[in-house]
Amino acid sequence: DNVHTQSLTFGKEGTGFLSTPAKAGGVVGGLTFTTANDAPDRTPVSFELYGSNNSINGPFALIWADEIADFKQALPWPPLTMNTTPIRFTNTKAYDHYKLVFTAIRDPSAANSMQIAEVEFLGVPEGGWPPQVSAGDDRIVILPYTSVKLDGIVEYYGNDPQLLTMEWSVQSEIGRAHV
Repeated sequence: DNVHTQSLTFGKEGTGFLSTPAKAGGVVGGLTFTTANDAPDRTPVSFELYGSNNSINGPFALIWADEIADFKQALPWPPLTMNTTPIRFTNTKAYDHYKLVFTAIRDPSAANSMQIAEVEFLGVPEGGWPPQVSAGDDRIVILPYTSVKLDGIVEYYGNDPQLLTMEWSVQSEIGRAHV
């Protein structure tokens, strides 16, 4: 939990790390990534996560491969900032050892390496991840223990508004936020 550290690897794409969590036997069902402090061209934009119950040297089974959507946008993601688009996946198998490989970086022609400040392995919550719900273009559904970034009018109908954290910007004076 220190975003002011960074992992810098001069191998660029196809590099990563091996990890043996202190508490063995957990089921990893999500990841977070935090960008490093400089050179956004080095930021990874896709990954593969593998698991092994034999040894830290494998053999490994592929758990999930995906893009880091926030880091792959047209403009670079801010330095020392964690992704906000959830990276959650279906996995029911616990592993003792993990291998994370970064399969692509933001701009391999401009970068001489790959760098990341922090990676967090997320355990699957009891009962699974909350559903991702879309209520259409003009409305959103806010579920407990989730965060939402949006522009526009916010109307919250619920029993626990003190648990609600919102970030938004007003695009016009037509709408007001109601909490």
